[in-house]
Amino acid sequence: MTANRTPIVAWSVRLAVLGALTFGAGACGGSSSSPTSPSSPTQPVAPLQYVSVTGNFFIGAAGGTTQLRANANTASGSQDVTGQATWQSSNDSIATVSSGGLLSAKGTGLVVITAIYGGSSGPAGISVATPVNVTGIWRGTSINPTSDITLELTQAGDSVTGSSTTLGGGSTYHGSLAGTVNGGTVILGGSATGPTGNLFSRWTDERCALEDPATLKCVNPMTDASGNFMRMEVTLIRQ
Repeated sequence: MTANRTPIVAWSVRLAVLGALTFGAGACGGSSSSPTSPSSPTQPVAPLQYVSVTGNFFIGAAGGTTQLRANANTASGSQDVTGQATWQSSNDSIATVSSGGLLSAKGTGLVVITAIYGGSSGPAGISVATPVNVTGIWRGTSINPTSDITLELTQAGDSVTGSSTTLGGGSTYHGSLAGTVNGGTVILGGSATGPTGNLFSRWTDERCALEDPATLKCVNPMTDASGNFMRMEVTLIRQ
């Protein structure tokens, strides 16, 4: 998917689709005769770009459990923040999630599990005993900036390919996508070109969560041709 950069941020999805921070800690040491103070909590040392969730996104049957992990991604790397994130389930009747990211499947269907950290959220689509296929045309309107996005996706097994078209600020951007499907989560990579065919943006970790058969929530972390980081979120509806 593509998105405009002021006024339109380039955005492309393999499925349409998908913030900002990393961490470090510093401690001051006293003289050898001074008592050592307890370590302070990890403090951010680089802007948080986006939060991502990893783990098993397909549960074979109700009653199963799986450990999900939340990662805070920054320009300098990724840090596990599973225990510091706030976890939410879009439907507790399908799956619940503990404060430590442990998912428990309760019923059959699709559910979105979200990890929230540092003001940024990362969705994971979980399917419980439900085969999913994202083949089709998906459309939605992103905000910040406002852009009309269309994704055309084809799924074959666990692989997805496709294209994206983004219209915003009077310009049209075209992108190509390729990635994988794991349960209800689609992870895409690709690039987008501007009106003159020049490279506008690229991405490697665009994530979309299938909330139900007709709704995809995507977070698109990407960089423009100059290496500047951009992030866009959009909800896409299957046409």
